[in-house]
Amino acid sequence: MTVCKKIKNISKSNRVLFTTPSHDRTSFVIPEISEFIGRKFFFHDLSEINDLDNLAAPDEDILESMKHSAELIGVKDLFYLINGSSSGILAAMLSTLKENDKVLISRNCHKSVLNGLILTGANPIWILPEIDKEWGIFQPVSPQKTEEILDENIDVKAVIITSPTYEGISSDVKAIAEICHKKNVILIVDEAHGALKTFAPEIFGQNAVKSGADIAVQSLHKTCGAPNPCAILQSNGKISSEKIQNALNLINTTSPSYPMIAAIEGTINFLFSKNGQEKIKKLISDITQLKQAFEANLKIYFHNSNDPTKIVVKIKGISGFDLSDILFDEFNIEDELTNSSASILLTGIGTTKHKLKILEKALKTILSADYENKNSHSFVPLEAGKAEMSPRTAYFAEKEQIETDKALGHICGEIIAEYPPGIPLLIPGEKIGQKQIDYLKDKKKSIYVIR
Repeated sequence: MTVCKKIKNISKSNRVLFTTPSHDRTSFVIPEISEFIGRKFFFHDLSEINDLDNLAAPDEDILESMKHSAELIGVKDLFYLINGSSSGILAAMLSTLKENDKVLISRNCHKSVLNGLILTGANPIWILPEIDKEWGIFQPVSPQKTEEILDENIDVKAVIITSPTYEGISSDVKAIAEICHKKNVILIVDEAHGALKTFAPEIFGQNAVKSGADIAVQSLHKTCGAPNPCAILQSNGKISSEKIQNALNLINTTSPSYPMIAAIEGTINFLFSKNGQEKIKKLISDITQLKQAFEANLKIYFHNSNDPTKIVVKIKGISGFDLSDILFDEFNIEDELTNSSASILLTGIGTTKHKLKILEKALKTILSADYENKNSHSFVPLEAGKAEMSPRTAYFAEKEQIETDKALGHICGEIIAEYPPGIPLLIPGEKIGQKQIDYLKDKKKSIYVIR
């Protein structure tokens, strides 16, 4: 029996529950919450009661559901994540790395990777992706550069890359996986923004694990229609499922949301269904029409490895920050992410043709107007500062708070990463340089540094 069916059956029963949660299946729902969530959610919000499997040690319906999802996708192991892809990244790192292990990481990683460094005590070696300076977009991680760094550091235990990026740029995971496996190195891929690869590889390309990665995480809430923070972890079995489960149990709540577990299961089943496949194709068709609707002075980012659901636009003479402000202030349209050159608008299963038409109309109006470029922003200085100590050691060291413009040469004591996209400017243990200070001085008044 599926998780969804089991929850429905239990909810229909007359069982008297003296258990958590205390709302007792709508016996009492705080009125203000009921107004915007509704009572039905609470009716299905159960805990680990009899006949309902346990996410921390699944051996019945949840295990059966995860195995079924793994078979649909074509991977060895799959885990449901009710705390987002961030929890999957932490579990992947905790199951493969220990203190003082070396790990090669693409510098445009998400901040969850930095949290993983603090938890594991591993030491990072950075690979710096190139930046398309016209667009302010990180390019794919170079397989050749990856191999060169691994040749110079033969004791690296794992490689962690982000593919696709926030802007939809995918690296050659297959080539990087082949290099890693030749050197007996684990490859972990943060594929949070590439969940649709699993369900429509003919459109988006193969997902990371089927391309050779050992572990990958995907956020079903970003593009697939699931609620925040539903995600999945996929594995090829090289790291045992017991290790991954034990790592998840270190960081997961012991009171998981069963509606969220059911939502993950339901999302996967729907997207593999005929209706789900048609929904994906319709989305791509509508986005393609939008992109074809504009004149040459509106540029839309195209790249061989670009995810079509990411609409990255720039208009000549207008910075990305100004374009973002105009869209929000004058058209009530909010983008996902902005850089100095472009505005990044994300789409997904819930993006309707009507919604895309609203965006199209707004962009055409902006194109026909005369806007003054007000903002001038520099690119995030991606170069890693010199590591004076491990992130874990720096995290637990004594710190003091000083003014940003006085921090030159100090050792950073905190993670400094703008969100979105959560890419680190500085991490604990790195020496603070002038580029970082120049970038931060108007954004952050003070910094925690090591005493």
